[in-house]
Amino acid sequence: MRRSLGIVALPPADQARARPVRAQASVAIAPWGVVLIWTALAPILTWPLAAHLSTAVAGPPGDNFEYLWKVWWVRHALLDLGRSPLFNPDIFAPVGYPLALSETTLAHLLPSLPLTLAFGEVASYNLLMLASFVLSGLAMWLLAWRLTGQRGAAWLAGLVWAFSPYRVAHLGAGHLPLMGTAWLPLCFLYADRAIRSGRRRDG
Repeated sequence: MRRSLGIVALPPADQARARPVRAQASVAIAPWGVVLIWTALAPILTWPLAAHLSTAVAGPPGDNFEYLWKVWWVRHALLDLGRSPLFNPDIFAPVGYPLALSETTLAHLLPSLPLTLAFGEVASYNLLMLASFVLSGLAMWLLAWRLTGQRGAAWLAGLVWAFSPYRVAHLGAGHLPLMGTAWLPLCFLYADRAIRSGRRRDG
């Protein structure tokens, strides 16, 4: 190694080995910026939803009311009735109806429970919708960053994916399960990891 003015100059081989470390560090830090920016963009690009967070839902009456009811039902069944939310005895009474035969969307409804307790059913439903924009944008950012190594491409991919017409249309229609588009880029991300590494645990 050469020393000049107290600065250690790495040989070219050592410099090459150091670059991936810096790249990994930047990838670890960058998603926090993605989360912050998408958190700011979500209420702006879905305005005026955020202005009526606890008093209204997006779109005309339809499926949005169904999933709003399910947000309420999960809390009511678990905490008030002490029973599984997968069966409702009041639907088609006296037989009841197993909600497991319909879209239970537990991946959305179970995380909504603390939000419902803190802010109520309407705000919880709307926060789930807004959070889906953040998570979808972040997931696509991670995939695009891995495939291209370009931050600009990753930002553009995340923006297009998170605020695509498909997602905005389902926001207006109240299709809560179809807003979970973060899973798709994550599937491709971990599939790529598994293929490149050859290790099943990376998938």
